[in-house]
Amino acid sequence: MKLDSKSRTLDLDPRDPAFVQDPARVYVRLLADCPAFYWVQRRQWCFADHASVNFILRSRRFGRKPDGGFGFCPAAATPAFDAFSAHSFLEREGADHARLRGLVAALFHKRRTRARAGEMARLAHELIDRMLARGAAELQADFATPLAVITIGEIMGVEPQHGQRIAALGHRMIRRYVAACDEAAAQDAEQAAAEFAALIPTLAEAAPAESGLALLGQARTEGKISDDEMTATAMLLLTAGHEALTFAFGNVVKLFLTLGIRAGIMPGHIEEALRLAPPMHLFTRHALKEVTIADVTLKAGESVGLVLAAAHLDPRRFPDPLRFNPGRGPNPHLAFSAGVHFCLGAPLARLELQTALPVLFQRLPALRLARPATLADLYHLHGLTRLDVTW
Repeated sequence: MKLDSKSRTLDLDPRDPAFVQDPARVYVRLLADCPAFYWVQRRQWCFADHASVNFILRSRRFGRKPDGGFGFCPAAATPAFDAFSAHSFLEREGADHARLRGLVAALFHKRRTRARAGEMARLAHELIDRMLARGAAELQADFATPLAVITIGEIMGVEPQHGQRIAALGHRMIRRYVAACDEAAAQDAEQAAAEFAALIPTLAEAAPAESGLALLGQARTEGKISDDEMTATAMLLLTAGHEALTFAFGNVVKLFLTLGIRAGIMPGHIEEALRLAPPMHLFTRHALKEVTIADVTLKAGESVGLVLAAAHLDPRRFPDPLRFNPGRGPNPHLAFSAGVHFCLGAPLARLELQTALPVLFQRLPALRLARPATLADLYHLHGLTRLDVTW
């Protein structure tokens, strides 16, 4: 890593193994020496301090738009993936974003998600029973992913037998966004997007009344949403409903095992773990008009990188930021983003973690790592390659 604080330039390959495994070391230095910097490899200005990141996420002077995989993926013909991005409310702004998000927001309301706590606990016990029968587990694949896939599947009205395929398609699609994306990964993500889009009508046809897919189908019939928007919204919810949660679950469990936390897990423990080990480290936004932030003037249309995980270590917002403090209050971490694009599924993700983790440690009080858990080369995502455990 080369950091020139005078020119505010960072020369760092996001795939550097040392950075992948220990990004906090870099973030701490950036916060101390150069919280606003131009990242050479990303070809954009980035912000690491909490005040700037929080402001940009909430400001209407910045927005999202498809940017071809964050500048890392080579140019490729990916019409199916591009159609997904173009019609997903994740990448829409203004009235279109509000319209599409509003159609499904009720599915993830706090009161509605809380009603699923009992079913989540039952499912967690069932998954642990399967793990006990095998005698060992890769906790992300054997516990976190099926828990999240089955839960979002029930919300959307997808039959359980489709869960494994949906998980695989989502995992292939997200490789389009990461620093490790190459031509082969881009084309595989394209194929996965095409397969997923073709699967949605079949899933929707079998979806029960009151489910997410039925709700989207009704909105399409009423002219509130187009066919392409329905497909993209369903794909987004089914993918986002398990990918980030799997990474978050793995990160949190690894942190708890490292710290020796196995009992007395409260919401504060979950929030502090999300601050220190968030499943996403960087978001991209675009300036909608010329604007100056931290003495950096951004032109209209220029992209900026928001280093969420660095903002979580800002001592100006989080005293003693490297210390795990479940009593920290307030704890305004940005693991679920902020502003109009705040994660729609945040209440569900929190409930899954708060419900499943106590069950896991109650059932397996001697849970421990079977081998060291390493982080995957997936920047801007942040998750483990595997989480092999024994007990």
